[in-house]
Amino acid sequence: MLEQLDQRVDLAVLGDRDEAMLGLLDRGAFGVDLVPDRLARIRTGQAGHRTVERGGEQHRLAIARQVADVAIVLEVIAGRDVHDATTADVPVPNYIGETEKNIAGLRLGVSRALLGEGLDQEVRQAIEKAIDAYRDLGAEIMDIDLPHARYAIAVYYIIATAEASSNLARYDGVRYGFRAEEAPALRQMYRKTRDEGFGAEVKRRIMLGTYVLSAGYYDAYYKKAQTVRAL
Repeated sequence: MLEQLDQRVDLAVLGDRDEAMLGLLDRGAFGVDLVPDRLARIRTGQAGHRTVERGGEQHRLAIARQVADVAIVLEVIAGRDVHDATTADVPVPNYIGETEKNIAGLRLGVSRALLGEGLDQEVRQAIEKAIDAYRDLGAEIMDIDLPHARYAIAVYYIIATAEASSNLARYDGVRYGFRAEEAPALRQMYRKTRDEGFGAEVKRRIMLGTYVLSAGYYDAYYKKAQTVRAL
C-alpha cells in the first residue's frame, strides 16, 4: 500500500499528469508544510486510509508543484469530516490569500549542517536556489543550529516502526480491514490476512517495531529514542 502510494505520487507529479495529488505526511519524516497550519492533523479527515503510525503522526495533505495549487486543494479538503470524529469543527482559513501575501521581513531559518555530506548535489542546488529566491523577495535568511539533527533518522526509524507494529496489530482479519479467503482455521486466517494484506515495506516496519518493543530491547532502543525525541 505504501509503496503503491509513493509510486503514484512520483509518477503523477513528476510526470505532469496532474496539477495536484493527495498523500500522507509522516510527521516524523523530513517533511515541510508549504502552507503551514498548526491544526494540520485535525484539519483534514483521515477516513479512507490505513494509518501505519498513530493518528497524530500522520495527516493528509496535497502534493503539487506550485504552493498556490496546494492552497487550493487544502481549502477544499479542510473542515469538519462527519466520518472522522478527530477533525476540528473550526472555520477554514483563506489559504489562497495567505500565499499572495508579501514575505518581505519574514525570517527563515536554515541549518547549514543539513546541507553537508550525504546530500545529493541536485537537491543541494535546488535548496540554495530556493534560499536565493526567498532572499530576493525580501525574506531574512538566518543560520540556525540543530545540534540533535544527526540523531533524527535513527530516532525516526525506531519510533516509526514501533508505532507501525503496535497500530497495525489490529488488522488480523477479524474486525478491521482485509480478510484473506480460503483460510478456515483461525491461526491460518491470521497468517494469510497479514501476509496478503501488507506490502514488503510495511512488513519490514512491523518486524523492526516488534523487535524494538520486545522486553529485552525496549529500554535499549525505544525508550532512548523517545528521550532523544524530546530534546
